[in-house]
Amino acid sequence: MTQITEHKQGELVLRTGALIRPKTLTLGEERYAFAPGAAGVPRADPRQPHLLPSDRLDPRPPIGYQQLGDCAQWTASQAAQASYNRVNNVVIPHDQSPHPGVLYENARKMHGITSSDPDGWFPDDTGSFPADGLDLMLRNGGAYAARSDHRYVADARFDYPNELDSLTTTTRLVAAHRAIYPDQRDALELLCTALEMGFAVMISMMWPRPFFSPDASGALPRGVRYVPQDGAHAVYCWGWKPDTQHLLCQNQYSDGWNPQAARVGWFCRAGDFLVPVEYLSNGTIFELRAVEPIQASPTPEPEPFPQPHGKVFAEAWDSRDSGRTWSLAGSEEVQFSDAPMHAFTLKTETPGDGNVQRGGWYYYKDGNVVPGRGTKSGKPARRHRG
Repeated sequence: MTQITEHKQGELVLRTGALIRPKTLTLGEERYAFAPGAAGVPRADPRQPHLLPSDRLDPRPPIGYQQLGDCAQWTASQAAQASYNRVNNVVIPHDQSPHPGVLYENARKMHGITSSDPDGWFPDDTGSFPADGLDLMLRNGGAYAARSDHRYVADARFDYPNELDSLTTTTRLVAAHRAIYPDQRDALELLCTALEMGFAVMISMMWPRPFFSPDASGALPRGVRYVPQDGAHAVYCWGWKPDTQHLLCQNQYSDGWNPQAARVGWFCRAGDFLVPVEYLSNGTIFELRAVEPIQASPTPEPEPFPQPHGKVFAEAWDSRDSGRTWSLAGSEEVQFSDAPMHAFTLKTETPGDGNVQRGGWYYYKDGNVVPGRGTKSGKPARRHRG
């Protein structure tokens, strides 16, 4: 198990805590590798920039502050939120995103409780597997406890209330997560393709002590080698900057860490940082994971106003008051009042043969025309003849 390291920087306490989940824990892991070509998705060109944020939409959540070895679950929550926002062109309320503390508790409990299992993890601050948090979000149809359900508690021993496991938000975020292994020759191309598809990419990497202090350009220093005593960390990648060969990533060490990143441009904020691409190929990064979000169902278009052939006449009544009636003049276009709900029938007269056809019952409600079967009571409505 990778050691969790701690580093104090000003008033911040910076911690690591990402672990390598053995492939044996995921049946058929290779079958779930990120393979866009199989879905007919063209490969992205690493010579071009690829970014989740744009001038029109920034799908990324705010910079957070992990205070335990729960970086993997902070990252799982943030990557799921960024992917969902980007693909669905929305920004869900941040307090409705997955609760990293609850994810961390349950990700450790998946591997046993220390008091009953010598190999158990909870309540120790052991770190966790990034993929476990995503798996938790896939359970129960994607239900999860949200940040708004309970405050974040910076105590690894804290056992969140059991009822949080059944609390759900109305938004399901994760559809799947697909591994990209850095030893693949096309790993960078696959990462860029995932970004182009709108998928945030989780990064699990070794975190040598110099990485706690990025350089003046907001980037991790180059040429750093890790040693066994170093911890591992999880972050997510939201962009690729080809001119300087950097991955653009969000950390959760607060916006008081690496404030110089805000001077980089490219949508970088204080608390973001840049990763030299060399760490993708030299073993420092040990796993990438593309987070595929659920695509929300689009709002259905209202039924179009019926357009029968010939001249249109309307007979109408006020469905709010059976004692009142009103009529609409026959015309090629029927105009309606601002009343919240009216019902009417349509008749068409085919030019030349005098054949009149009745078009059925319709309701006019909130600006839309919808079919109906009578009044609110279900009884046939009284039509106005005058």
